[in-house]
Amino acid sequence: MRGIPERGTLLLGGAVGLACAALGYWLATGPMLSVQSVRVSGYDRPDAATLTAAVDRAGDRGGSLLAPPIGAIRRQAIRFPWVEDVTLARDWPLGLVAQVIPAEPLAIGVPTRGARVLINNRGQVMGPAGKRGGLPRVTIPGAAPEVGAAVPAGVDAALRFVRLSAPKTANRFQALKLVNGRLTGRLRNGPLLVIGTPTRLRDKALALQAVLNWASAEDEHNATYIDVSVPERPALGSMDPEALKAQVDAARIARTASTTAAAASTATPTADPAATDATSQPGTDAGTSDGSTPPADATGAVSATDAGTAVTGTTDGTTTDASVTPAVPDPAATVEPSTGG
Repeated sequence: MRGIPERGTLLLGGAVGLACAALGYWLATGPMLSVQSVRVSGYDRPDAATLTAAVDRAGDRGGSLLAPPIGAIRRQAIRFPWVEDVTLARDWPLGLVAQVIPAEPLAIGVPTRGARVLINNRGQVMGPAGKRGGLPRVTIPGAAPEVGAAVPAGVDAALRFVRLSAPKTANRFQALKLVNGRLTGRLRNGPLLVIGTPTRLRDKALALQAVLNWASAEDEHNATYIDVSVPERPALGSMDPEALKAQVDAARIARTASTTAAAASTATPTADPAATDATSQPGTDAGTSDGSTPPADATGAVSATDAGTAVTGTTDGTTTDASVTPAVPDPAATVEPSTGG
């Protein structure tokens, strides 16, 4: 009993603990350690003063040196299209330094009205592109948005495909755009790109790289399109894609008609069993001599979705099956066109 503290001692200890906690909280959040200023480092563009004022206001709202408002400062900073991110450091006694990580252009936006603009990784317009080259080019319908504004949704879909593609391949993209829900474009000094709906874009980027790895420089030069709309079955061909689609549809209709005719010819006859029809002998079907169903005439077309093959063209407008299954590479790898086909 002698070792148990008295009630008054316990109450006094509790009061002292609460007082220390309150003092610590006041020191952490009160005026003694509150952020008094935020300066910007590593940013020398014309709007540097505007950026500094924005992050300074964000740092003065409820922040302290022990718990600086990193999220609020970062949200204000990345509103500026030439800022990729910021890191914070203490600037004693009562300030912070926001070190800017500069943004780089991801693509050149080519509006249907007006001058070209640079677009960053977040899809913000960075300003005029001038004579800048060596970047993917995406089409912007109408006029380009204002500096700092986001591009339209269709352009953003094209930018996603750019981000998922190997840089060396992406830099060859021209007129990449979303039309009627389908992404199309062109490779610089190369064929038309048929990407399809803006889904499974990572797989389609891998499929495109696989075709480019497999195709020789001559194959790519002679081709008129690369179709990766079904990424498991990419195709390289020299026929106009719309003409190819028409031939594939015609072949599908022919196969359906052949199947229907075969089913009708093998049906159980309802005539007099005693009657003999010389044209309906067992083993004979649809006018063939071996009882097999004649294959549908596909008019020489090879579907862009022929599993695991790449399609190349001939001089008569038809396509031939190269029977090649392209290996799927790492999209970040640097790719050089093969020379042996």
